[in-house]
Amino acid sequence: MVIRFSRDLVCAGMVSLIVTSLSIAQSNTDPQRVLVKTQGSTEDDTVHQILQDKLGNLWIATSGEGVYRYDGTHFKQFTKNDGLNSNRIRSMLEDSAGSIWFGSDVGICRYDGKTITNIPLTGAMGRVYFPPLVASGNSPAAKNEVWCIMQDNSGILWFGTSGGVYRYHRNSFSRLLDNFQLINEEGLRLLKIQCMLQDSKGTIWLGSGLGEVEGLCRYDGKHITSIKPKPDGWIRNISEDRSGTIWISTRHRGVWRDEGNGFEKFPKDEPVSALLRDNLDILQDHTGDLWFSGSEELDTLKSHSGIWRFDGTQFRNYNSNDGLGAFSVFSLFEDREGRIWVGTRNTGLYRFDGTKFTSFSE
Repeated sequence: MVIRFSRDLVCAGMVSLIVTSLSIAQSNTDPQRVLVKTQGSTEDDTVHQILQDKLGNLWIATSGEGVYRYDGTHFKQFTKNDGLNSNRIRSMLEDSAGSIWFGSDVGICRYDGKTITNIPLTGAMGRVYFPPLVASGNSPAAKNEVWCIMQDNSGILWFGTSGGVYRYHRNSFSRLLDNFQLINEEGLRLLKIQCMLQDSKGTIWLGSGLGEVEGLCRYDGKHITSIKPKPDGWIRNISEDRSGTIWISTRHRGVWRDEGNGFEKFPKDEPVSALLRDNLDILQDHTGDLWFSGSEELDTLKSHSGIWRFDGTQFRNYNSNDGLGAFSVFSLFEDREGRIWVGTRNTGLYRFDGTKFTSFSE
């Protein structure tokens, strides 16, 4: 079983706006057996998210090379030349109808199996939403960065953007904080939401990102409140394990889990906890083991880089000695065959076969 993630939002269509569509069949990029970089990305670019669609294909979102689709044999790359609005993809989601949504640094795209369509972030009556404090004066060229996408139990799509949290229903968007029935006693702005999750009880969790200080927020359908663990307001990941426990990754203070009466640091052993200080992703595999991504700051300590696996009793570290590259890990994913995929900085992609890691990137 894979922990459900919040991640990294999209824009929706109005007839009055120009919508760009481009057939996937028009792509001139030939399939490759490894992830080949063609867009001039650097070591700072990452594999930001991995998902598996209903057909079994893997989709790999990157911060500089667009998106790759892997059918088990070949990689097919999709970039702005194929209809994406940007090659910097922050988030992905396959919805219940089988369409795949991409959130980028400039907005939202949707792939319906044939074409990629740019979706403008517009609401009822053609209202156009802009990010706050735009230097250009909120011109139509201004875009919201889309950091995470989620579909809730009722089928509504949620997007966490630099300009707030939006819900997409019946072909239009609405901003969560514009709901007059919402009780927001703390005056939360919900800007730069980097991750989100609806847990098994129906509660929605939101995590603020870079530059924001609101931390972990909880929405029960009526109230929105902040539950900031200690002084860290940057939440990178929210997930729920099979027992219903909520886990969060923070930028500066490591991993925390809900103990029932509040969030506590994990693990309590400080030497190990320090190694997870800059954790980026958490995964629970089908055996129940937990996987934690490592920090690039620890790459100089080769025995402490890479990723960590916790079997409920002890931790095991995997690093460059096991086939991983010496770059920080940004994404973890388990496919339907139980194989662990790892996305790293330098647009690296690796697969774990239970013994060692194999690189799938050039």
